[in-house]
Amino acid sequence: MNRVRSPFAAVALTVALAGGVVRAQGTSDAEAERLVKEGQELLERGRVNEACDKFDLSLKRVETVNTLALLAFCHERAGRPGRAWNEFKRVEPKAPTGDKAAFVAQHLRGLEGKVGRARLDVGSRTISEVRVDNEVVLLDQGRIVADPGEHTVRVDTGGHVLTRNATFKVGDNPTIMMSDPAAPGPPATGNDDAAPRVAADGSGARVAGWVLIGVGVALVAVGAVEGLNTFRLKTDADNACGGPTTGCKDAASTAAANSKRNAANTASWISTGGFALGALGLGVGIYLVATAGGSPPPPARSGALRVTPDIGPGSVGLVGSF
Repeated sequence: MNRVRSPFAAVALTVALAGGVVRAQGTSDAEAERLVKEGQELLERGRVNEACDKFDLSLKRVETVNTLALLAFCHERAGRPGRAWNEFKRVEPKAPTGDKAAFVAQHLRGLEGKVGRARLDVGSRTISEVRVDNEVVLLDQGRIVADPGEHTVRVDTGGHVLTRNATFKVGDNPTIMMSDPAAPGPPATGNDDAAPRVAADGSGARVAGWVLIGVGVALVAVGAVEGLNTFRLKTDADNACGGPTTGCKDAASTAAANSKRNAANTASWISTGGFALGALGLGVGIYLVATAGGSPPPPARSGALRVTPDIGPGSVGLVGSF
């Protein structure tokens, strides 16, 4: 008695080239051929998922256009439109012109309204491979095509692997944004680990704080010296006329007293400014050192620059030394 083939199995078998699916490709892998035949028989009996497994195993041994087309057809029947679409897309450029090319085009059109699509965004990186649930997929104008449902998307961007979970629905889906932990930053200078440690321990803010404290101390010292100078000059102005309560007796004494008083006023302004700016520098510097975190800077060693106030008779300034 002749066995009657189910209609969809008969259609599937038309994908294969005449004379045998595997042998027609010029391969002698008997195991791959046996798996294809078993898959065809299972497909005829309606055991679709088992048939797909056979075609998949055969394809892993020997990749042929015909076996891939049978697998795509099988996945379409098994309710895996996204995977079927990707497999038919791989068949499309290799399918012989004529009926077989028309067969592939027809099924791709039929799958369009059953798949989910989502644009893939990996920033400025170049995509070398995309996998959905560990199966390689093709991008359709930058979009992933997949079965509706939950999937794990894995993208290889030339050595950096990005992974995330995504939910696909039939039709267009939101863009899948892939995080990129290895995005390029500023070029390293020396030890690769040095920059993160410097940023983490707050050494930059602490150094700035200590500099401001040094400058604040110097300015306070300037204010103190000029304050003393103010009193000295006022005393000299009073003495030029014989005392603070005595008026000057001649023009020369009056001129000398006025000169001393003008100098005293200038010294007073410098003293006031030095104290004000010094106090500000000290306050900001102490705040930066206190909030920078990490351990305090080590004591100055030979070869380190030290900045200290220099106060002497008639002069105030900053001295740097190694």
